[in-house]
Amino acid sequence: MFRPAIQRLSVLLFMALFCALMVFVSIYFPTRDIKDGYDYKVQAAQYMEKAMNKLKKFTANEGKIIDSSFDPLKTGLVFFKDGLEGNLDSKLTTLNPNFAALVVDLFLDAGLKEGDHIAVAFTGSMPGANIAVLSACEAIGIIPTITTSVSASNWGACDYSKFSWLDFEKTLSELFKYSRSKAASIGKGRDIGIGLSENDINEIIISTKRNNINLIYD
Repeated sequence: MFRPAIQRLSVLLFMALFCALMVFVSIYFPTRDIKDGYDYKVQAAQYMEKAMNKLKKFTANEGKIIDSSFDPLKTGLVFFKDGLEGNLDSKLTTLNPNFAALVVDLFLDAGLKEGDHIAVAFTGSMPGANIAVLSACEAIGIIPTITTSVSASNWGACDYSKFSWLDFEKTLSELFKYSRSKAASIGKGRDIGIGLSENDINEIIISTKRNNINLIYD
C-alpha cells in the first residue's frame, strides 16, 4: 500500500526531534531586539509615573475625591463638569506612563536630540499628553518653550478654580527643568473663550494670575 513520505516513522521522529530542539533553543537562548531610544523611553515612562504620583498627591491635598467609575486608574487627573463635551477614552489613554515612550519615539523619528529647542502648545484638555511631552523632553534633554490653551473639554483639567493645567505645571516644576508656560490663552473659540461661561473665563484668568503666567488675550 502506498504511504506518503511524511507518514514514515523516520520522518515523524525527525520532525518531533526538530520541534523539540526549536523549543529548547527558544527557551534557553532568547534574543532581545532593542529599538533605538529604548533607554530614553524607559526614563520617560519613569518620569511620567513620578509626575502623575506627584499630581495625585497635589489633588488629594486640595480635597479632590477620586471617582473610580470614570478614573479607574485613580490618577486624580480626570475631572467632570455637567454639560461639557469630551471623550473620556482619549483622556484615559494618555494617562498611561508608557504614553511618554510613544512621544519619545515621535521625537526621535523627527530627528530631535539632546539640546534641541522646540515649541510646544499645551491644552488643558489633555493633562496626560502634556505630562508625556514633558517627560520625553526631560529624558532626552530637549528644551521646550511652552504656551498653554487653558480651557479644557470634559474629563480634562476643567476645574479651573484649583486644578487648571497651569496649577499642574507649577506643581511639576520641582521635577522637570522646563515645565512652565511662557504664556497662556483662555482657549475655546478663537482662543478667547467663545463658548465658555463667564464664570469659567474669570476662573481661567484668575488661574493665570495665581501662577504668574502672562495671558494672551486679543
